[in-house]
Amino acid sequence: MTLLFCAVAALSAIVLARSGAPSARVGAVPVLLAGLCALISSSFVTPRIHALRAAGQTQLPEFGRLHAISTGLLGVEILCSSSPCGLLPRPRRVRKAPAMAIP
Repeated sequence: MTLLFCAVAALSAIVLARSGAPSARVGAVPVLLAGLCALISSSFVTPRIHALRAAGQTQLPEFGRLHAISTGLLGVEILCSSSPCGLLPRPRRVRKAPAMAIP
């Protein structure tokens, strides 16, 4: 699911960048990094954890190490996914014309 959300966010950043939003390209970098972490976790770490669990080898140090890596990757995903919120384009301020004094 994270991969899907990262893809949508990256495509949104591309659309915003093409429409002239200056921080859209910068905002895409953490989202792509979060997607990369999710890909690594789902492709390499989680299948190995499941294989060790199925083999009954949950007492091995490798099992604990893989869990620590999985938790670290998830932490990076969370930080990277939430960091673009600070990079959202700010609304443009509209200058109001000075009020005319009525005599």
